[in-house]
Amino acid sequence: MPNGRATLGGLLVASAMVATWWVAVGSGRSTTTRFVVTTRSIDPGQRLEAADVRLVPMDLPPTVRAGAFNDPSAIDGTISLGPLAAGELVQEGALAPAPAPTGREFSFAVDTPWAVDGSLRSGDRIDVFATVADGDRQRTTKVLAGAVVRHLSATGGGLGESTGLTITVAVDGAARLEGAVSALRGSALTVARATGVTPTESAQPSPEPAGDDASTATTTSTTPKRSTSPSGRVSTTTAPPGGGR
Repeated sequence: MPNGRATLGGLLVASAMVATWWVAVGSGRSTTTRFVVTTRSIDPGQRLEAADVRLVPMDLPPTVRAGAFNDPSAIDGTISLGPLAAGELVQEGALAPAPAPTGREFSFAVDTPWAVDGSLRSGDRIDVFATVADGDRQRTTKVLAGAVVRHLSATGGGLGESTGLTITVAVDGAARLEGAVSALRGSALTVARATGVTPTESAQPSPEPAGDDASTATTTSTTPKRSTSPSGRVSTTTAPPGGGR
């Protein structure tokens, strides 16, 4: 008859065999649930299409599964908020709804420190101000208000180069486009994020071409000079009551 040590050893071996069999059976089980993963690298601000993803069967914890997609058409047209590597699981929090495809699109360049320090994202709404020199003064004009950012790309950053952003936005009329381009070309630009601003707080300007005094502008000014006598004293004239005769 086997002693107690031999019996214990046999039980341990049997338990190990059962555990190995259970793991093997569990790892060999196939799952029928498939989730969306990327087929290529996606940069921040890029628009995703159904061709950029595929379905892969996988088991996900409930908390991860809640933010995953099992239909490629659900991400068609959305904007990536951050970089996505090829084969990465696409999560709802990494995407933003695509802006409505209306209006004329154009791009402009701005220095990164003057564009919310580069923290803008596709889908943000922005106000854009153009500052031009006017003699010894500066004139600042709001040329875009509440414009939706369609795309962002970084520029510069090499040795000795300053960093910048190329921002693509859309405008809803040819007149606005002409006025905005005229004001943006050759001006020092400042971009303010206005994503949570109400329309009344960020009224849409109607900029005229640069150099036109009719443009919507915030302008520094000096007090108009009064006429003076040759001696330099201020000359005033007071009309008596009933004057005019």
